[in-house]
Amino acid sequence: MTGRGTVVLAAGAAALGALAIARPALDAAVARVEDRLCGLLPQPTTPASDRAAALHATLRVADLHADSLLFGRDLLRRAGYAHADVPRLIEGRVVVQVLSMAVKTPNGLNIERNADDSDDVLKIVLAKRWPPATWRRMLPRVEYLVGQAERLAARSDGRFRILRSRADLAAFLADHATDPGITSGLLSIEGAHALDDDPANLELAADLGVRMVSPAHFFDTAFGGSAHGLVKGGLTSKGRELLRRMEARSVILDVAHASAATIDDALGLATRPVVASHTGVRGIVDNARNLTDAQLEGI
Repeated sequence: MTGRGTVVLAAGAAALGALAIARPALDAAVARVEDRLCGLLPQPTTPASDRAAALHATLRVADLHADSLLFGRDLLRRAGYAHADVPRLIEGRVVVQVLSMAVKTPNGLNIERNADDSDDVLKIVLAKRWPPATWRRMLPRVEYLVGQAERLAARSDGRFRILRSRADLAAFLADHATDPGITSGLLSIEGAHALDDDPANLELAADLGVRMVSPAHFFDTAFGGSAHGLVKGGLTSKGRELLRRMEARSVILDVAHASAATIDDALGLATRPVVASHTGVRGIVDNARNLTDAQLEGI
């Protein structure tokens, strides 16, 4: 923890009483942040054709990335902004929604170069009154968000389930075949810094139900380089240990946001399938965030 971070935490602790008083305004501010970061395109004015509607009714969609848990919105209620909630997932025929947990992001987040010495998520942590254990460490933030997902499932009257195994998925799909008014979520960690830099913490995350992990998000981590980091190196020794533990626990490796070197290292070591949950290709836009043809073939 840097001195700057300690000052932020001290200020946050001192202001908890004020936060309680200002709760509606703070909730509205967090909602504005989610709306800005997860904006929607204008809705089409022409209704879908009968043929398109008929096709839509046959679909079973799996979406591999949404940050919706982070902002603390009630995902059982339909929102007019941001990407996902249970009513819209059901309408969209999304049967599996990966709910990613990005527990730390840098100030001034950008696609080219980010350091790891700032923590924009702390603002949400304080504004939404997360437990004090989450103020300094990342793993308690994962535990808190998993708890949020579990409470969402418990309140959903069966409309939303969390998938933790192949058996869970098979049972859900069998039920969905007769009742399309249900959806499910799979929990992922976006950036292995969420494990507090200890690969052994993968065991706790897997026990909590996390089923997908990426080595890095918007900055380089103790496990591997980010496409947006300062060094953009490959898998570290901790990253290699993490990959071994993930494969032993059937946790999926996600290379979204990883540096080219980390992706290449992972593809050279992995013995189980690898995914890129939300990524483009360099043949369309040539930047460090996107995948080369060789990486696409490797995946």
